[in-house]
Amino acid sequence: MIGPVVTHYLFPEELLIPAENVAHVMPEHSVMHAALVLSSLGYNRIPVIDDDGKFAGTIGLSTIMGDLLDWDEISGEKMKTLKVEDVMDRKNNVLVQGYDDAQLLREMVHFNFLPVVDEKNVFLGIVTRKEILKRINFLAHELEKEYRIEKK
Repeated sequence: MIGPVVTHYLFPEELLIPAENVAHVMPEHSVMHAALVLSSLGYNRIPVIDDDGKFAGTIGLSTIMGDLLDWDEISGEKMKTLKVEDVMDRKNNVLVQGYDDAQLLREMVHFNFLPVVDEKNVFLGIVTRKEILKRINFLAHELEKEYRIEKK
């Protein structure tokens, strides 16, 4: 359990980046489109969201490159015709709305971001490791300004 003082510093406000502010692709988009989105924004991985706004998976440059290396020849034409749904990662850790802070910290050790969904798998947004690290940095610099820390 995370204590109330640490919670106050780490999670003073919602960490969720809302869905409308998150770069994503759709399953029917081409792999070329996904590669262009990823490279133009400088991201390694982004969510894949279906027509109903539901989280379908993620796609990353490593996924695309891994698939390219399986082909006999690397072809721009193949990247234009192959769909995101053909290569995306479908097994992803997600946070369900109402997750607890301890779960968030445990999961974020392994991922740059975690998708947040509701109970019907509708994509609500993401929580990023960057935002958590910014909060930890704040905690490290501010906690002792308000509290005296003593060994028990």
